[in-house]
Amino acid sequence: MSILEEIIQEKHREIASGAVQTPLSALKVAALRAEKPLGFAQALSSHEAPAIIAEIKRASPSKGMIREDLDPVTTAREFSSAGAACLSVLTDQKYFHGHIDFIRKIRSAGVTLPVLRKDFMVDEYQLYESRAAGADAILLIVAALSPAKLKELYVKALSLELDVLMEVHTEEELAVALALVTSPTATVEGEGEGKVKGEVEEFAPAHTILGINNRNLNNFVTELSTTGELISAIPRLIEKLNLHSLPSSVSIVSESGIYSATDIIRLIKDGASGFLIGESLVKVGSPGEQLSQLINETRTLINQSNK
Repeated sequence: MSILEEIIQEKHREIASGAVQTPLSALKVAALRAEKPLGFAQALSSHEAPAIIAEIKRASPSKGMIREDLDPVTTAREFSSAGAACLSVLTDQKYFHGHIDFIRKIRSAGVTLPVLRKDFMVDEYQLYESRAAGADAILLIVAALSPAKLKELYVKALSLELDVLMEVHTEEELAVALALVTSPTATVEGEGEGKVKGEVEEFAPAHTILGINNRNLNNFVTELSTTGELISAIPRLIEKLNLHSLPSSVSIVSESGIYSATDIIRLIKDGASGFLIGESLVKVGSPGEQLSQLINETRTLINQSNK
């Protein structure tokens, strides 16, 4: 069994256990009473380069414990002050030492950056849970879901006014994501305050981010070249599958293995417009200072290249 398969099995057990404590019906009520989500995708696309999603991450299966004493609220405030476009918060408990309460605490502390709930989403229960906790976006990993389940959760997330970061690692996964993002057909009856209604294709691109994970979730090997390889494959896949072109409103985010301004410049040249960075920021004494330094160094390189 791969690490990903093991995690997915654990997710289903967690959901079953959670539903005993908090039934789905109660979560639905809490979700619909929650504050309207902030615009995660909009904040990312409108942010001055480099648009960084700064991740609050204590541990991972590949690295083990990264920063056991990492305080989510303090770190969120530091990232906000340092110039992050958005936040990503790991909420998986067993493998990443996170918790859904991290998001609640960040929201209660008044941090105004949009928040992505970073977890392995396999059931609508988690979507209502995310909305109720104050998340603005959720992660959908194509490798972790059947195409039918991916579409079901994608449409449900949009109906709850949650933006979606759809993550891929291979061309096969990218083809599935492109088919859904460029040619969605399901009708949505909105459940959030905005009561979004109509065809998904009318509003999906403005609320969707395409994430390219440089890390293989089956063996956790990371190759930064994955981003460029998949971005370059998009035109060919769109033509091969006879799809609509990828809407310009869909940001492409590179995830994992990003440590330096040089890495970011390379990924910008490859076509990425956003960057999800966690480990290299949180493992140092001051994550905020590390992020600020990374942003400043990247902007210096961008200015030099524009001269």
